[in-house]
Amino acid sequence: MKLIVVVASLLLPAQERETSDAVAFKFGRIIPVSGPDISPGVILVERGKIKKVGRDVAVPDGVKIVDLSAYAAMPGMVDAATGIGITGNPNEESSEITPRFRVFDSIDPRDNRFQHSIQVGVTTLLVEPGERNVIGGLGSVVKPVGRSGREMLVREDAVLKAVMGRRPAWGNQSPRRSQASFFSRRPTTRMGVVWEFRKAFLDARRYREEKPATSDEDKEILLKAMDRKLPVRVFASRSFDIETALRLADEFGLTLQLEEAEEAHRYVGELAERKVAVVLRPWFRTSDLYLPEGGEIRFDTFARLAAAGVPVALLHGDLDVRESMLAMAAMAVKYGAKREDALRAVTINPAGILGVGERVGTLEEGKDADFVVLTGDPLDVKSRIEWVFVDGRRVYGKKIGDY
Repeated sequence: MKLIVVVASLLLPAQERETSDAVAFKFGRIIPVSGPDISPGVILVERGKIKKVGRDVAVPDGVKIVDLSAYAAMPGMVDAATGIGITGNPNEESSEITPRFRVFDSIDPRDNRFQHSIQVGVTTLLVEPGERNVIGGLGSVVKPVGRSGREMLVREDAVLKAVMGRRPAWGNQSPRRSQASFFSRRPTTRMGVVWEFRKAFLDARRYREEKPATSDEDKEILLKAMDRKLPVRVFASRSFDIETALRLADEFGLTLQLEEAEEAHRYVGELAERKVAVVLRPWFRTSDLYLPEGGEIRFDTFARLAAAGVPVALLHGDLDVRESMLAMAAMAVKYGAKREDALRAVTINPAGILGVGERVGTLEEGKDADFVVLTGDPLDVKSRIEWVFVDGRRVYGKKIGDY
């Protein structure tokens, strides 16, 4: 009988075998984000999920106890927009309109930037196409651990990435009076970018009406977006690009999300009324006071959006430098945000925006056991991240006793 039990356990997937035993983690303070802090508290983990969390959790006999009473725990953070893990160019520039391309097909699990994300407490990420296409393709939600893309995957087709502004036109040349090359093409202006976007959706609408015998995957994806089954993530920084995105969302009935959105402070009321989610790039660093094309940067943009009830997530402070999201949250508080709003903006809010809130973003029963262990309050600059757990497994930090 013992031999049968051993063999059966070996047939389990590796991840399930590693997390099958229950473990109770004792903390001096638990910050679930979805409710008030618990001090002290226990997180009971079983098979990679949170089975119980609270102040007076009864630990069953025989369950391993990991005593971290000197530390605080918070949910693993969620990065709602990143290009890390992509092998090669994140932009497929064979066409300006490429809805069918999936970034998941380019994810390299061995990218060492995933490990860096873990070290700063990020346990879930949206990996998405770049900003060189008008409609760039489908972004995927992953965890930064796993031997393969499939092991990392949380949600494959999470958003359809699009871009407003000049970025898709950069490098393109007017076919008139220029030496012919691949870049002698449209769009070359903001007008052209908007028209490419609009034409793609108009063509998809016509495709639905005509019902051709041959399926067109690009148009099927755009129709899914028009049926509000797939959110459209629009990268837009300047106020008039944000306004254009809002207008196009109305025209085609899209579920709109805004990314970057540095001048979103000009549309706080409208964004709140429409419940448009904003994935905000917080330009708190003094060396980055202005948008590349000019415009107005306000350090209190996050505070104003959050206070108005806009679903808003905070990103890292730089497009290339992987700064701590906790540092961005702390700076948001410095410029007028409430502490709870800043913490929600790096956990529960981005999880909800990405459609994975049932699994990650808070410390609640039934959620994935993804949590960060700190020496103090998350927004205290003196606090350090000592351990990070994903699905109940220690993925960063030194060994804790025999665990």
